[in-house]
Amino acid sequence: MKYKTGKNIETSMSCLQGYVKTTYANIVTFLGDPQKSGDKVNAEWVIKFENGRVATIYDWKEPSIPKDEYEWHIGGYGDSVVALVGDLLNAEAYTR
Repeated sequence: MKYKTGKNIETSMSCLQGYVKTTYANIVTFLGDPQKSGDKVNAEWVIKFENGRVATIYDWKEPSIPKDEYEWHIGGYGDSVVALVGDLLNAEAYTR
């Protein structure tokens, strides 16, 4: 599966699509250090897959970056990104 990461990938108007249960270290292994942080987010990665789908992985309203297993939020423009993120990280991804 080909993909690229970076701060310059457009994510405006994307929203929560699901979750991936994994550790911070696992995400860093596949995607490197987080690319963004903000008011309610300590760590965020932005991914653009070869099929054009865009996904974000982020924590939400945590006091610090979760290091143990955590239900990371998956954002995007449709729920098809949930499976893509799960496959990429070799982790359990799901919607609620």
